[in-house]
This record gives sequence, structure tokens and C-alpha cells, in this order.
Amino acid sequence: MKKYISKISEDIIKKDFPIQSKINDWYFKLTETSNGVFEIEGSDRYGRKVSSTGTYVDELVIECENNIKSIQKK
Repeated sequence: MKKYISKISEDIIKKDFPIQSKINDWYFKLTETSNGVFEIEGSDRYGRKVSSTGTYVDELVIECENNIKSIQKK
């Protein structure tokens, strides 16, 4: 049975994920977990999540956005 999930308001999600993605309704937060190593986490307004860890922030963003596109195809 499918469960209805309500959409989180933009103001609420931006508190935890302050960086807006190029993809609508997706937001990121970036954390430096150790010297030169970053974790990027993304969430949409329905609570779906993506994340990636590495040393090049631009590549992490691209990887997460590719994962988002994959999620949206399903």
C-alpha cells in the first residue's frame, strides 16, 4: 500500500539543507568531515535523500545531481 507523504515547506528544509540545487525542490548541505574530505547530502521536499563523499566538491555535486536524475526517472 502506498503511503501519502506531504511536501516539506521550503523554509523548513532550508534550515537543514541551505544550498539550493540546480534541480527544482532539491537542497544540499556540505560538511568537511576531515581535512580536505567533504560529504555532501541532498534532500528534496518529500524527504528523499542522496549523498556522496570525496575530495572534490564540484564532482560531488555532479554525482549527487546525477543520482537525483536517476531517482526522478523511477
